[in-house]
Amino acid sequence: MKKHVYYLSFLFLFFATALQSYGQGVQITGKVTDATIGETIPGVSILVKNTTTGTITDLNGEYSLEVQIGSELVFSFIGYETQTIVVGQQNIINVDLIPAVTGLDEVVVVGYGIQKKSDVTGATATLDEEDFNSGVVVSPAEMMQGRISGVQVTMNSGEPGAGSAIRIRGNSSVRANQDPLYVIDGIPLNITSMSPGAVTVAGVNASAKKDPLGFLNPDDIESITVLKDASATAIYGSRGSNGVILVTTKKGKEGKGQLSYSYYAGISNLPKKLDLLSSEEFINASNENNLGLTDMGKTTNWQDEIFRTGITQNHNLSYVGGTDKSNYYASFGYMNQDGIVNRTGIEKLTGRFNTNQKFFDDKLQITTNISVSRTEDARVPIGETGGYEGDALISALRGNPTFPVFNDDGSYFQYSSTYRNPVAMIDLTNDNTFTDRILGNISASYKIFEGLTYKINLGIDHTNVTRKMSQNNELTYLVNNGQASIANMEFDNQIMENYLTYNKQLNNDNNLTVLLGHSYQKFDEKGYNLIVDGFTVEGVDYIDNLGYGNFTDAISGSFKQQDELQSFFTRLNYSYKSKYLLTATLRADGSTKFGGNNQYGYFPSVGVAWRLIQEDFIKDLDIFDNLKLRVGWGQTGNQEIPGKISKLLIGTSANANYFFDGENLSTGTTFIRTPNEDIQWETTTQTNIGLDFGFFNGKLSGNVDYFYKETKDVLLYFTSLLPAPAFDMWQNVEDMRIKNSGFEVNLTGVIIDKKNLSWNTTLNFTTINNDVQNLKLDLIETGVASGAGLSGTRVQIIKTGYPIGTFWGKQFLGYAEDGTSIYKQDADGNDVKEDLGSALPKFTLGLYNAFTYKNFDFSFFINGVFGNKVYNNTANAMFSMPSFSKGNNVTNDVLTSGESIDNTPEFSSRFIEDGSFVRLSNATIGYNIPFEGNGWIQSIRLYVTGSNLFLITDYSGYDPEVNTSGEYDGVPSMGLDYTGYPRARTIQFGINAKF
Repeated sequence: MKKHVYYLSFLFLFFATALQSYGQGVQITGKVTDATIGETIPGVSILVKNTTTGTITDLNGEYSLEVQIGSELVFSFIGYETQTIVVGQQNIINVDLIPAVTGLDEVVVVGYGIQKKSDVTGATATLDEEDFNSGVVVSPAEMMQGRISGVQVTMNSGEPGAGSAIRIRGNSSVRANQDPLYVIDGIPLNITSMSPGAVTVAGVNASAKKDPLGFLNPDDIESITVLKDASATAIYGSRGSNGVILVTTKKGKEGKGQLSYSYYAGISNLPKKLDLLSSEEFINASNENNLGLTDMGKTTNWQDEIFRTGITQNHNLSYVGGTDKSNYYASFGYMNQDGIVNRTGIEKLTGRFNTNQKFFDDKLQITTNISVSRTEDARVPIGETGGYEGDALISALRGNPTFPVFNDDGSYFQYSSTYRNPVAMIDLTNDNTFTDRILGNISASYKIFEGLTYKINLGIDHTNVTRKMSQNNELTYLVNNGQASIANMEFDNQIMENYLTYNKQLNNDNNLTVLLGHSYQKFDEKGYNLIVDGFTVEGVDYIDNLGYGNFTDAISGSFKQQDELQSFFTRLNYSYKSKYLLTATLRADGSTKFGGNNQYGYFPSVGVAWRLIQEDFIKDLDIFDNLKLRVGWGQTGNQEIPGKISKLLIGTSANANYFFDGENLSTGTTFIRTPNEDIQWETTTQTNIGLDFGFFNGKLSGNVDYFYKETKDVLLYFTSLLPAPAFDMWQNVEDMRIKNSGFEVNLTGVIIDKKNLSWNTTLNFTTINNDVQNLKLDLIETGVASGAGLSGTRVQIIKTGYPIGTFWGKQFLGYAEDGTSIYKQDADGNDVKEDLGSALPKFTLGLYNAFTYKNFDFSFFINGVFGNKVYNNTANAMFSMPSFSKGNNVTNDVLTSGESIDNTPEFSSRFIEDGSFVRLSNATIGYNIPFEGNGWIQSIRLYVTGSNLFLITDYSGYDPEVNTSGEYDGVPSMGLDYTGYPRARTIQFGINAKF
């Protein structure tokens, strides 16, 4: 993809030619300062009214501009009131900008509209560009990790572009998808996984889940708003129970066109290696235990052989400008990130063009948002793409350190089909996924008369994903020589929305806003796959030459599915004296995913707020800058379930086959799933009580929230009661409840605010309690353990009285004198299984600090997760004396554990570890280069950022932040670590420039 660098050069020249020159006239100079403290303000926009001519102040707050006498100069800056000054005969115009009243008058994004922050009654949180996490960021999920209370972001692995598990206020379902709804510039995305599977020698596997927002360029994002309680999310009805994340991209702005360019380069490496035996330690231990393990006399550190130093580079170019009638934002981005495992990485190209145009005296406004992206993921057989013997990381960790990497003739050393060379596995496997995505919408709003506006929004989201994978026949463990597979998936998401908004100031005390709308959304999915083996030729790419394979044994398949969602919604906002606030919402959703008897669901909510700061008795205290009490209640649904599960399913199975003639087996069809037209929505009812506050003239502000949410009508997959056409069916468990409750705290403090020195800090804290009640079954098993000797082992359960994510197994007490395991037993001497802890944390914490001194800035962010457990599946599968006795390498602590080589390392609390950690997620030091005058360079900032700089934890694996899939029978798991791709430590150097 080197040709894409040429595209970058072309677009740079294109944007550069678009820069506009100044007109001729009188030369005006001046300085802009803060009217309250007298400090100069850099970056103030100065625009000649009704033109695109303008400039911005430099780092000293100074500017220079040629204009015509009689022109009007408009001075504007975020957080200050705009001022307009008419140019006369003067040559110097100094301006004192007055700070805006407070942040309470900021406008925040809500579903289908915007509101003043002071008028919001629900539990919401917004991150602006300056709040985002820094570092090598592929997706918005990484930008918000740890920054918002009540939102837990767990990266599935450290692989570039890896997905994440985002949970807003806990886990609320068993089988339905628990990811939040993502809305990009008004388009709700399809939450379905867009990662096609492939087939390897380990069998069929699904590609590790990728980030659903990974196609976006983080530099294009203006803000991320999280809707947390039902009062805020009910406007999205059947998709709101897991919370809603609204992403707003950057838009054009009035003023002279501005070209921005940013670049960074990063160096990544493995922060920690596992303490495996060296070749000398391996042989000594073998001799001491009389094992006679193979010694080939080499010294190989297999971790060093598969890990590397990764290099990342990122370019972003944008151009923004406009007038009071139209504006535009255009950008181009290129990212190339090497993973820290050989031959892994991600390469991404993005482009965006957003415009806004007003017509007919500003009555008609047309907005377009278009983004395109091309992503290439390079992967190797690790984690969810491998299996036990087919996993290169497993092979590296268990690899005999006396084995060589290569034979004397330069070919790969391959000991056996079960004891594989991880370097050969990586080098001789090509696994690339190409994702092309177009997301765009056009909306038109028309002001019918004062206060009444009609808006139509048309959007489309098209994704094409192709995964191409091949394994060279030089791999001696391949059963049928070389292998190639191609899998393709296409997704189309189309939406049409129409809604009316009426806003009326009834009198000085009463304000009313009413929203009434309709939405229709259609989702199409289709795909195919083809697997061919039997390749024996050399020197060709199997993917491009499938004809060389054995087509008589080729495997192929295809699918197609369509779902539709129709919705009607309304919302009422009422304010009395800007003191008493009411928000009431109702949405009706009809989905083809549910049974004909319950195809529509209805989701109401109500939120009220009391702005105590407006009361005289609070004002008289002279303590608060802001004080608002919020109470909200509402119901939301979850429709993220497999399509058509209410219908009868017919297919093939072993039970359908029959020997009609006594000799030849005939394949038949049978009923696989019993229909159930009564399937309905899972419904989550949530209550929220919150308090917003501010003290000391804005020096300290924050909020505290308590929430309680309860999910009913939980969807489960049961064995049908006889007589029934099939053994299994989906149904709602009416009495079952999944409960989440907790507290959220957010604090922001301005500790120092001087002319040349500032210090700001933010702190967030969350505690959540999860509980399952009235489960119809004794328990539901999930969390499939992987590795030799662990087949059929499930390590987690869902059970009445316990939280989701509970580990369930034997309590390990130590070793007997003969080195065998001792487990807790009941009175009859039987080993008992019990609660071993939950993967859910007891509380989470985030701390951000930002400092400035003159032109320097420094910031760091620390996040912590406490009280959760992690199952070290990797250690269970490999790091034991029985494993060592079979020739596998182990960690040093195994040799002194007292375990016998005859022991059976069953799953137990022995392998359940404390997953608590404190991480210095990122730290940045920057310098703004001062520029005098008004040259073509407006600003340049140089910076250095470190990511994942240190980790404090007792966990023995690479990293406790893991989420390896252990799903069983459609029930997800959490907190499992089986050869998860380790997170990298990265140092990056960057520059941001504006022209």
